[in-house]
Amino acid sequence: MTNASVSRTPSPGKRVSVDTRKPYKGFPLTFHPTGRFCKKSKGVTYYYGRVSDGWQSALDAFNRFWPFDSTGRARPLGDGDGLTVARMCDHYYEAKRNKHEAGELAHSSLADYEQTCKGIVAALKGQRLVTDLDARDFTALRASLAKRLGPVALGNEVNRVRMVFNFAFKNGLIDRPTRFGSEFIRPSRKVLRLHKAEQSPKMMAAADVLKLIKAASVPMQAMILLGINAALGNKDCSDLNQSHIDLAGGWLVFPRQKTGVARRCPLWPKTIKAVRAAIAARPEPVDEADHDAVLITAVTKQRWVRGITNDAILQEFKKLLVAHDLHRKGIGFYVLRHIHRTVSDEAKDQRAAGVIMGHEDPHISSAYVERVSDARLLAVADHVHRWLYGKAMKSGKTKK
Repeated sequence: MTNASVSRTPSPGKRVSVDTRKPYKGFPLTFHPTGRFCKKSKGVTYYYGRVSDGWQSALDAFNRFWPFDSTGRARPLGDGDGLTVARMCDHYYEAKRNKHEAGELAHSSLADYEQTCKGIVAALKGQRLVTDLDARDFTALRASLAKRLGPVALGNEVNRVRMVFNFAFKNGLIDRPTRFGSEFIRPSRKVLRLHKAEQSPKMMAAADVLKLIKAASVPMQAMILLGINAALGNKDCSDLNQSHIDLAGGWLVFPRQKTGVARRCPLWPKTIKAVRAAIAARPEPVDEADHDAVLITAVTKQRWVRGITNDAILQEFKKLLVAHDLHRKGIGFYVLRHIHRTVSDEAKDQRAAGVIMGHEDPHISSAYVERVSDARLLAVADHVHRWLYGKAMKSGKTKK
């Protein structure tokens, strides 16, 4: 996403017939069909006042603000035309991209922010002034989001939208906080509880999981085993790099991208075998940044999950569920993480299970625990293995 990608939306308004002749030779601005003076820079159109106000007024605005516009910097407050929705999203995305390039933000999170910014521009109109928005706009935005998102996803998206506008205020792009109104809020806990009650239990029988593993493609087989063995979710599998896995020693050490919490898990021999096969069959990625990825799609030659709306893992897993009459509402690839945690809980070592899940232990005593032994982690992994295969796991180590 670039400034151009969110700022090219033509400004709304009635098109007017104007004299397109410049007032003098070398006049830096051109006429826009909407009746305003403008100038482009790197594909982005900047406006400097209406034709009806005279060319001198527009020229004064140009001389004042072009040093900012031409370099992509935010105009100072009180900039005449004000901050547009598109420009605000440009600044927010640029800040997040800088964090991503510094290694402080996961690629998947950056993709989520990109989708949110594009959604804001499309729904609220890119060339509208941020200060012109009111509660009615956000009520309508929430209603449109609710039509296509479930309660959990809706709450996450409402939170991300608020983050964009709060960023604008905290960084001086607008001089007062945005008024979202009383309705632009996350779904209540009651709504979330009722939604969960309507969903099917996020569990599957061991025989059904084995059926999916047997029928899966090479990369999907590796992902299903990583999901049930190491509790990896969709984005975890997509973000997994070869440097996160010690195939010879049989261990996965992979901090959760979402929280940064440490995660360590012993791998079953079958999981190691499936991962090796997936790496061997992996096509060459189109993006050099993905050269270390464990899993790359054969179609796009990119990672499997790119943002909140482009999840190839979910799509392929659902095809498997449908093909084997296992599909039901609310069940997706993430069910494997639910299964792992439900089964591993019966091993009666919640701290070890939490290390494999990548969960942060909120108990005060966790501050004094420096490590959880490999023997405890192996015991949890073995318990889940016994549930799935009916027998103990062998050593995950392989000869180099």
